[in-house]
Amino acid sequence: MKQLHEWMEEQFAERKVEPNSSLGQAIRYTLKHWEGLTCFLRERSVP
Repeated sequence: MKQLHEWMEEQFAERKVEPNSSLGQAIRYTLKHWEGLTCFLRERSVP
């Protein structure tokens, strides 16, 4: 997951993905909600 997060950040930092493209919107959504989407990695009780 760490590598995925770094890859997504890199896509915008290096301007490899247009922020308003479908992929760019998906990456922005994922980064914005990263904490909630990855809580299962920190909390054992989360299904």
